[in-house]
Amino acid sequence: LMIRRPPRSTLFPYTTLFRSKGTFKDVFDIGTGTGILSIVSARYGAQKIWAIDIDRKSVDVAKKNLDLNGYNPDLIECCDFNKFKTKATFDLVVANILTTDLLRSRSKLIEYVRLGKHLVLSGIDENNYEQLRKYFDGEGVKYLETKKKDGWCAVLYRVNRVYRRSHLSG
Repeated sequence: LMIRRPPRSTLFPYTTLFRSKGTFKDVFDIGTGTGILSIVSARYGAQKIWAIDIDRKSVDVAKKNLDLNGYNPDLIECCDFNKFKTKATFDLVVANILTTDLLRSRSKLIEYVRLGKHLVLSGIDENNYEQLRKYFDGEGVKYLETKKKDGWCAVLYRVNRVYRRSHLSG
């Protein structure tokens, strides 16, 4: 199950990792799918990788792909992001999940990113792009860039405010 080229919805996170090679010590890959972004993160120097997906088959495929590429993530599990809890924070959080879940989880996504570090939202249908930007832009994050291709969008933010973490455990 070697992956030769990333799917279109993950192309921007993939290129962000490439451009930032070695600057992300740890990555949280939400909606890991095949594990491509976890593999790229490890290849480009991430020392800690967490990956989750709501779909059991995706997690199994991601585990196989990571193993075939010689990587062993610190955490890879099947779970619903809305129910996931941890006190860990990351240099980079990549979320390739449904736009409705991105909107519902805005604060939680930002909480997992260290101050001054990055959040990439991808897999956004271009019809949902404006709604997502209106909801995410502003308090706590600085908009940096958008990439659009073949009806899909991905957005890069820098976190500029620490959010309270009182509801998290672990």
